[in-house]
Amino acid sequence: MRSAAFRLKGKFYLLGLGVLGLSFASVGECVALSAPGIDVRSLATGKYETLKTRVIGNDLSIDWAEFRNVAVQAGLDGYDWHPARERILKSLDEGNLPVALSGAQTVIAHNMANPEGHLLAMTVYQQMGMEQSADRERSIVDALVKSIMTSGDGSTEQKAWSTVSRSEEEFVVNMVLDADTESQATVLADGRAYDRRTVRMEDGGEHVLWFKSTPESHTTTVASVVLPAR
Repeated sequence: MRSAAFRLKGKFYLLGLGVLGLSFASVGECVALSAPGIDVRSLATGKYETLKTRVIGNDLSIDWAEFRNVAVQAGLDGYDWHPARERILKSLDEGNLPVALSGAQTVIAHNMANPEGHLLAMTVYQQMGMEQSADRERSIVDALVKSIMTSGDGSTEQKAWSTVSRSEEEFVVNMVLDADTESQATVLADGRAYDRRTVRMEDGGEHVLWFKSTPESHTTTVASVVLPAR
């Protein structure tokens, strides 16, 4: 989120990075929805709708890792929200808050398990002085981020953070850690794919972070790709 005049800062989650020694307790991974003869996408869609209804009803005690996983299995990660984000930030820069809020709500409507939409909505509500609504969106972002960050500490393959999309990886790097990706490589180890990202922190320090795709998440291949710094 660094291309618009109005830009969202990272630092929403101050993690106290030493050598990336994060103090999160690790939790188990969500199991894929799969069984012979079952329409996985249909089953995932039903589960997603159930969890979404609970969130809309202000029940934030759901299993957020499961919510993120079933959203991907239901095919909701196909929506490219990047153009919408640029329009929202432009509207914020211009002071057109109703249009910005409508855009944020559209991103949320496509996938409520995507923290980007909630972060955008939180920012718009803050600009509108609607603190209660902003706090609710912040609570949702907090819950989604916690479900990622408690899956490991990102320091090694064995302690990799479990994500369901490249979008989540970008969110962790840019918005949680306030860092920039300098290079990225997808590697295969122990029969599964990992994303290794070299990032530069705001203080200039360089760190290697590891992410692992859950079995039901994005498809990865063995490749090495250099990404431009933002």
